[in-house]
Amino acid sequence: MGRPSTTPRERGFTLIELLVVIAIIAILVALLLPALKGARESGRAGVCGSNLRGVIQALTMYADENRERGPHWSGWQTYHGDSDMPAAGDNPGLGWAELIEDQVQTMEAFTDPSRKVSAIKVAYFLQSRYTASKNAGRLYTSLNVPDVQFGDRFVLTGDATNPVLFARSYGDSVKPPNVDPDDARWQGVFYANERRPHSGGKYADGGGGSGSSGAIDPSQPGGGGNLAANGVRGEGASNIGFIDGHVGLYQQYAPGRMTWSGTEMKSWAEVTSVFVGGGG
Repeated sequence: MGRPSTTPRERGFTLIELLVVIAIIAILVALLLPALKGARESGRAGVCGSNLRGVIQALTMYADENRERGPHWSGWQTYHGDSDMPAAGDNPGLGWAELIEDQVQTMEAFTDPSRKVSAIKVAYFLQSRYTASKNAGRLYTSLNVPDVQFGDRFVLTGDATNPVLFARSYGDSVKPPNVDPDDARWQGVFYANERRPHSGGKYADGGGGSGSSGAIDPSQPGGGGNLAANGVRGEGASNIGFIDGHVGLYQQYAPGRMTWSGTEMKSWAEVTSVFVGGGG
């Protein structure tokens, strides 16, 4: 008769042990996902800031080549659509982004990685509030760079997050995608948790006025990171670019650190103008 085996029997995991392992993995995933999501959005914001610096450089180069005057602002421009039907919202001439296309070399420089290129061709606004105020709101007027006394605080461009500047479904306009977003008439950027009316004194989500069907107000919290549910950066910080070339990430208007006037420290709302033509 042989000796009994002393080798221990192999055993598998019990159901309870498996459930414990699954629960631990689920907890780790829940802890890591927000961090990964935040890191991804931080990366996108970094690319956005880099693109914005490129746009500022292109605007500066354009002014250098045009007697210290920047590109003009107009109304609503479709990309290379000067021959399009005016009824569709295409103003005569080129938009400011098209005017500096030679300086940026590619329209990709105007895109924000958080948004779909097909829906938003130009993700940044040109600061035209000051220019419009000096010219009674007339279209096709340009910033005279020597007029600006606060180079490190004068807002030149930034994230365009006002829904009135975009076509549906990112905004509430029925016009084709715009390549001339500006803030002459409507504030171009919404800071974190702001909720302000745009055209007609209404909100895109229908609150405070008649609103627009199907549109979303990007100033309302929603979505992940600092993106609203429609993909427009509205919750969190917005990139703002200054005429001296630097870019900053701001969660709100910063008095003393930014101005929409070339000669005084003023907020966008404090720089007023009377409009002759429509802007957008």
